[in-house]
Amino acid sequence: MGELVIDQSKKRKTLVMWSGGLDSTYGVVRLLNETDDEVYAHHMHRVARHDRGDRSSMTCESEAIAIEKMKPFIQEYYRDFHFSESLVDLSDFSAFARDTTTTMFFAAQVAKSFGFTVRDRILFSMNSDEDRDWNPGSEIYSFLRMMNVGLLKNIWRSEDVPYCFLWPEPPSKQEEADYMPYELFCLTSSCRDPLLSPDGHEVKCGRCAECITLRSVRHRELLEKPEASVSSSLIGQGIKEEQANG
Repeated sequence: MGELVIDQSKKRKTLVMWSGGLDSTYGVVRLLNETDDEVYAHHMHRVARHDRGDRSSMTCESEAIAIEKMKPFIQEYYRDFHFSESLVDLSDFSAFARDTTTTMFFAAQVAKSFGFTVRDRILFSMNSDEDRDWNPGSEIYSFLRMMNVGLLKNIWRSEDVPYCFLWPEPPSKQEEADYMPYELFCLTSSCRDPLLSPDGHEVKCGRCAECITLRSVRHRELLEKPEASVSSSLIGQGIKEEQANG
């Protein structure tokens, strides 16, 4: 096998699988803000039942609405990036793979389709509050990384694949929120069991793991206005409600 030659004159490409939630939105904007990479954001319309598998979920619709609103905001506030989307319908299945497995399956095909090489990267969007299995150095992390990189290699039919990486220190939800403008934070859609109002706004369930974690997140811009608060049921589509603390 000959020596691998990398063309250093080309910009590095980095792929983010952009769900519309806080973790992946943080990934997109941090890459745009802190690197000169060609950023590729791919949204997977994942039609599936509720996490328990017992009924349908509105998550797919809510995420799509969030992406539609966030994309122009991010392009104007930061810089342009490549955007693509695909559809996977799992609604007939009561059980399905971990999110990361389904995501990597599509990420591998997206990266290959857009000409990624071994010098390019795929970001795993994780946070320190909920994704403790992904803490580098742990045995479960080594297993999960091996499983996902193995899937990537199988799809590419090659050992020479893009580098899969986490942030050196996975951020907390609070850090992710504070990194972006308040308006953008309000547009993200993280709820695992949302409802949609008649005018298409997300109403968070308030019960899923994401909602419970986000209860403790208070954006830095609100701390500068202590008299203001945000209705927790409305965070997700940029609907802000000013009310007196009391």
